[in-house]
Amino acid sequence: MGLGIDVSHWSGKRDWRCLAKLGIDFAFIKATEGATVKDELFAHHRTSLRAAGIPCGAYHFAHPGSSAAAQAAAFCATVGHLRPTDLQPVLDLETGDGQPPARVMIWVLAFLDLAEARLGTRFIVYTGGFWRRALGDPECLPLGQRRLWTARYGAAPPIVPRPWKAWSIWQFSDGIHSRPPEAAKLRAHCDWNRLADHVRVADLTVAANPSAPAAIAKAPTDGWPGRAFLYPAKPLVAGEDVRRWQARMADRGWPIAEDGKYGPRSRQACVSLQRQAGLDPDGIVGPMTWDATFGE
Repeated sequence: MGLGIDVSHWSGKRDWRCLAKLGIDFAFIKATEGATVKDELFAHHRTSLRAAGIPCGAYHFAHPGSSAAAQAAAFCATVGHLRPTDLQPVLDLETGDGQPPARVMIWVLAFLDLAEARLGTRFIVYTGGFWRRALGDPECLPLGQRRLWTARYGAAPPIVPRPWKAWSIWQFSDGIHSRPPEAAKLRAHCDWNRLADHVRVADLTVAANPSAPAAIAKAPTDGWPGRAFLYPAKPLVAGEDVRRWQARMADRGWPIAEDGKYGPRSRQACVSLQRQAGLDPDGIVGPMTWDATFGE
């Protein structure tokens, strides 16, 4: 199993060239949290890890209580252009901010839809006990098509949440419990991870995991086409499903073009509908907004 760490500003400002001597194969770095927090040592950690020749990737700590579009934009702006040899970015899902499970799933799919399109690669999803206990372990086919990074401290392997068949990365220590021998030598605050037997570090690179939204299965929600409509997005969200939604909105009295492109006027109409229906006016067409559009 490949051995890796994940770090943040709590790890301190360190020269990571020592990692290669310890047999550490990969690392993940906290980049952002919510829409406004940027980890103060992200740039330092990434520069130092790259200089040490350690493959590394960035992660975003999700807050589903605020805009998915704003958080995706903040993360993408922070990590910038990804190199082919960088590891896949990660969505760290540990809290729902008090949102109901259905809203959390909508938020997750919206974030991934936008961020993957901008960065050109699929994300890894970090979750586990939160998904199983707080959300009720719901099925969500699009997530099952992405790699799972999950935690369970100790020798017993992780419990896999329902959307996935297996884990790819196991966070087996928080640096305090179940510390590996390498932790004493590193003397830095970080979590410790292992790769599954069937996963290599090369399998986790950006080059090996291009984003492919057309191949993502539809979410298990009747009627909804399985992807969130967001603006701004690059490339612009477009297609027959957008045109169908626009046609229904036009029938209901909103003056928008039926051009199949989810632009600023479509988003403005969406917010208006959401307010009328008592939904969160985030301008994202997810399952509940879709149902409100086509309901009586």
